[in-house]
Amino acid sequence: MLADRFALNPLVAAGSRIRFGPATGANASARPTVRELAILIVAGAAAAATVVIADMGLRIPGHAILRGVLFMALGIALVPRRMAGLVMGASAMGTAGLLSLGLHAGAGSLTSLLLLGPTLDLALWAARRSWQVPLAFGAAGLAANAGAFAVQAGLKASGFAIGSGKPLAVWLPTAIVSYTVCGLVAGLVSGAICFRFRPKAPRTSKQD
Repeated sequence: MLADRFALNPLVAAGSRIRFGPATGANASARPTVRELAILIVAGAAAAATVVIADMGLRIPGHAILRGVLFMALGIALVPRRMAGLVMGASAMGTAGLLSLGLHAGAGSLTSLLLLGPTLDLALWAARRSWQVPLAFGAAGLAANAGAFAVQAGLKASGFAIGSGKPLAVWLPTAIVSYTVCGLVAGLVSGAICFRFRPKAPRTSKQD
């Protein structure tokens, strides 16, 4: 059933640093609530708005993911359900599309943003230990930026001046490193902020 695909991910829920709503409880519903869906939609929209609108003043290829990944990590920490990344990704896609009507967003920035949600779902699905959950965010950030790098390199190779406008031969040596480092660091830092490497041990009452 479709509802089962949005079931609670117990491993992700146990490692979340943020306790919010019934999704983190033992009796969580198999169906996401309206509030949970709203949180994921807002998180995806916030990630897109930050990527498209905010300017960190950096001139580093692939740094756009630094602006959006934390919002998606917060979304999953608040709503630790399977396919949460897909919901946020769809919201980010719609928001970025609307904002791009009046604002310019680079192809690489949009690609990493749109890939981040699905790659988070895949990476978290593959996690089998609590310490792997924060690392999954690093893997997802790396994969999303690898896709962005491929798109940007392809456009430059085709003769398009995207982003900084540097030709491929000049852009490539720096971009290979910066896209990799930015994606990995953005994911790892966001994952570590929102998730524990070890689940918090339940409290036990002391008896005399």
